[in-house]
Amino acid sequence: VMEKTPPELTGDIRDSGIVLTGGAAQLNGLAELLTRRTGVVCRVAENPADCVAVGTGKALKYVGVLSSGVYDISRFTTSALDPTGI
Repeated sequence: VMEKTPPELTGDIRDSGIVLTGGAAQLNGLAELLTRRTGVVCRVAENPADCVAVGTGKALKYVGVLSSGVYDISRFTTSALDPTGI
């Protein structure tokens, strides 16, 4: 997967790791297994089952910008210290 990932994102992934979201993220041992297999630190998000709903709600605030098809995602990212951005 990393070979297909844009170079500007691979550094972030290596530095910050992968955050698992959704119900399956709560499978016992999944984060540890993925960390061993990928060599990248994986961790489960706080309230992983709620992440899609929260993210969708945030994206709806920017529906006009996002619908144009081309945008700079750096405008929409949050701090690693506050991943919820709330």
